[in-house]
Amino acid sequence: MRKLGPAKVYTLSTRLPAEQILSQSSDLILILDESYTIRNVSESFLLAFGIRKDELENQNVSTTIIGPGLIDRIRDPVRQAMAGKEAAVNAWIPVQKEWRAFRIRIIPLAFGWGDKGIAVMLEDRSEEIMAQEENALLADLLNESPAAITVSDFEGNFLYSNEKNLDLHGYSQSEFLDLNINHLDISESAKPIDERLEDLKRSGEASFEVVHIRKDSQQIPLEVHAKIARWGDRDVVIGIATDISERKRSEAALKESERRFSDIIDFLPDATLVVNREGIVISWNRAMEELTGVKAGDIVGNGDYAYATAMYGERHPFLLDLIFHDVPDVRRHYRHLRKEGCTFTAETALTPPNAGERIVWLKASPLFDKDGRITGAIESIRDITERKRAEEELRESEQKFATVFQSNPVALTLVSATDGVFVEVNTTFSVHTGYAREEIIGRTSEELGIFADDDAYAQMVSLLRDQRPIHGMELRCRIKSGEIRTCRFSSIGIMMGGRPHILSMVEDITERKKAEEARLQQTRALATLNTLAIELASMPSGKAVEKTILKTLMEMSGAVATWFSDYDPVDRTLRVTDMEIAPGMLEKVVKLLGKRPFDLRMPVSDEMYREITRDIIGKKKTLTEVSFGQIPPLVSKTIQKLAGIDRLIGIACVIEGQLYGISMLAMKSGQLDPSTEILKSFSHIVAVSLRRRRAENALRESEERYRLILENANDGILVNEMTPTGPGKFIDANVQACRILGMSREEMQDVRLIDLDTPEMKERSHEIFQEIVRNNHAVFQTNYRTKDNREKTIDISVNLFDLNGRPTMLSVVRDITGRKATESAFRAMVTSMVGTTGMESLDRITESIAAWLGADCVMIGEITSDRERVQMLSMLLDGKKIVDFSYSLKGTPCENTAEKGFCVYPDEVRRLFPGSRDLREFNIRGYAGTPLRNFEGQVVGVLCILTRKPLNLPPQAREIIEIIAVKAAAEIGRRNALDALNESERKFQALSRNHP
Repeated sequence: MRKLGPAKVYTLSTRLPAEQILSQSSDLILILDESYTIRNVSESFLLAFGIRKDELENQNVSTTIIGPGLIDRIRDPVRQAMAGKEAAVNAWIPVQKEWRAFRIRIIPLAFGWGDKGIAVMLEDRSEEIMAQEENALLADLLNESPAAITVSDFEGNFLYSNEKNLDLHGYSQSEFLDLNINHLDISESAKPIDERLEDLKRSGEASFEVVHIRKDSQQIPLEVHAKIARWGDRDVVIGIATDISERKRSEAALKESERRFSDIIDFLPDATLVVNREGIVISWNRAMEELTGVKAGDIVGNGDYAYATAMYGERHPFLLDLIFHDVPDVRRHYRHLRKEGCTFTAETALTPPNAGERIVWLKASPLFDKDGRITGAIESIRDITERKRAEEELRESEQKFATVFQSNPVALTLVSATDGVFVEVNTTFSVHTGYAREEIIGRTSEELGIFADDDAYAQMVSLLRDQRPIHGMELRCRIKSGEIRTCRFSSIGIMMGGRPHILSMVEDITERKKAEEARLQQTRALATLNTLAIELASMPSGKAVEKTILKTLMEMSGAVATWFSDYDPVDRTLRVTDMEIAPGMLEKVVKLLGKRPFDLRMPVSDEMYREITRDIIGKKKTLTEVSFGQIPPLVSKTIQKLAGIDRLIGIACVIEGQLYGISMLAMKSGQLDPSTEILKSFSHIVAVSLRRRRAENALRESEERYRLILENANDGILVNEMTPTGPGKFIDANVQACRILGMSREEMQDVRLIDLDTPEMKERSHEIFQEIVRNNHAVFQTNYRTKDNREKTIDISVNLFDLNGRPTMLSVVRDITGRKATESAFRAMVTSMVGTTGMESLDRITESIAAWLGADCVMIGEITSDRERVQMLSMLLDGKKIVDFSYSLKGTPCENTAEKGFCVYPDEVRRLFPGSRDLREFNIRGYAGTPLRNFEGQVVGVLCILTRKPLNLPPQAREIIEIIAVKAAAEIGRRNALDALNESERKFQALSRNHP
């Protein structure tokens, strides 16, 4: 399209003739009447739009090809001109195949015949209008830019500033344009201004950092990119600045974090080194200097396995190199090498300078950046030589020690020294105190009421304020439950984040204190028991022993009161026969009780009898419980409050399952209970004395009494001759004896007692016979096989008595086969639960159960988090330990066990669960299993017993298996807690590294 020249501008206050307008203007002109009919058009308009005059003239403009593109865009100004008022507007109009920007004036006019109209005059200003619009867009972009943008001359005077720059510096537009660059730069930044301008003139652009001063005097660090550009007729400097305050703070925080990290590494008691991903040493703590004799300054910054040379005298990959690459050559230098997650642990031997060979434990872990990429590795080395030597010595001296003690993890706390607020605690502290971490953080020990003695706590605070470390200070502390515990504190002041803190190690020594007191009490109690045994043994027959027993018990325990209840096996009741109590207290008790304690008769049911004879030592909270309901609860509560009784301890006098009586202790709150071993020893001494007295009374019974006992006894009773060479023929036997021995009375008439002995008993018969002759009494056990080939274990108690002037043997025979099975189960349970922890404990459990039940396979497994599989933690198959075994849970009897609880399938378990491949491959017939539950009651695993023959569980097997399962579940929980502790420590270390 041909470019049109500039048009002349007319100011028309009255209507002009149309011919005059066409003749006096070179603009593109269109003449319209009041009906919007085109009356005339300029040649320049026709030429510009590429249209003939006859296509427009006398046509309504809206129906022509130019109507939509032109009139639709200026309709309102046209109406205004038709009303007699000139109008003007800028508009983009389609002209042939392109868009052009026009300045359009609409002028009222008059035709020669008197009609009114308008002249539409178009002046092409495309370049000017486009430049104006582009400038407006550019101005908007500059003002919306997140960067601060300025234009200045080479004298530092500002010519332009965008809104971001004004906000950043706190000035208005007019205030800022009155400034010079020297007014903004701080003195350190202002010095090199001239140098930067010279560099800018030479290179045309430059980047640098400066610090500006805001209007409110605050300092702002900026990163500036400057460039020379033309501004009208002169060169200017365009500056684009970015606020880098946050970056500067981050850099400062990073330096502080690195310094703190270095301090922590140096403080660690274990020898520790850190390398970057290129294997260059970046940290080498004091303990490492002491171990190797190499100073940090001589090795930090070195690579090429320099750390290995310092340790081993030769260059080769180190344990921490496994973090970056799995180098097989590394593994040959270590033993017990394990990997847990990304962490490696191992043991090795090394010979440091000026020292003999040392055994060390090593741990290597990766270091990550914020994006989770490995940036380096850290390795700690701990000298465990003495521990290894102690372990070896311990194994050599196992016969001298009955118990092996293991130390618990140390509880740690971090407290702000400024306000005493807990900043961090470890899991052990939470476990020991009962507080969740969230309940502790942000609170003080005063708010939690942790310290029970204000004076002792004040002394501790005073020492710490004087910046004196504390080593082994004992304080009484109150845990969440309200219980008071004795703890040993070791505390030291440290700086973290530029602020003082107190790091404390807290060791709960309550049990140690109690143990010391218990040992003293035990020593005194043993001496008292020795005196009691001598007194009872020398006491004449017929004299009551209860008073002596109770005085000894009172002296030994320090109880509020003691009393003895004799057990009558005939009517199966307990009756109080004697009591030791403070003067005047008995009368008050009688008044409250409404009767004398000696008038109480307490029936003993079979279940109570079994519980008493099984447990020996029982602890109860109320007199109602120990009187089997004979003392009402309200009376019990009143008596206990009056006498200050907190709990009661019952000591059953039992020998071989026979109850002779019960001694009771009434204890005050805060008193230490006598040890169970001492009380059991007391029980045995008293029971022996009571049994001897009862035996003496039994010997004086008449023949009629003897016959009544013989016929109604629960135990088997045999009466046989006593010859110089041993037991003779049987004289009599009760029904129970015949049942136990599996013979009729007629069959027993022609045999002797020795004829029933097993080969093992026949070898012991002479020794037993001599004991009978010497003591008139003997107690022994023997195995016996009946005629129908049933094997039994029999407990026999033999007494000599005179029958019609002839020495005669009275043998009490008791079938203890069931009790032996229970004892075997109990030993399996004790073996499984005592003396070990961790995975060794789980292995001990599988071995003990396999030996107890004769199982072909015993498994302890943990259910995976997706509840799909069971991963074995301990598995014993055909006497061999199986490792790394797992199976799918679905379709197995273990699935039922996990859902329903204890399950047993005595036979054909393969047929019941056809989908279990392992049952078929192991040829399993019998199955028993119980779930392992965590402390929240959730099933986390299973314990199962498998046999290749039908499974016949002994009595009480289920109860014992479930007790053992609790131990197994606890060990799994303990292992998971330790994993959580390690994770917590890792997070704390990460926090220490990254905290600003």
